[in-house]
Amino acid sequence: ERQDMARHVLDFEPASALFVSNGDPLQFYKAIAVYAGRTLAPGGRLLLEVHQDFARDTKAFYAATGWHTELRNDLNGNARMLLASR
Repeated sequence: ERQDMARHVLDFEPASALFVSNGDPLQFYKAIAVYAGRTLAPGGRLLLEVHQDFARDTKAFYAATGWHTELRNDLNGNARMLLASR
């Protein structure tokens, strides 16, 4: 995707925040789920910005690991936010 990404993103975001190291597009979301599962206060929520191409996969992962999930659209109608709670 790097070649299709906007310059303003590539110029100001670290590559480690944009690209996974192991080929798993859910790598960061899985790590967040594990950490939040240990540290989030009861009744706490996560609001994650997600890649629209992987939004449903991210939602499915969180749901399968015990989170209540809801996808929300951005202003362009793309699934870009995941609300997850325990």
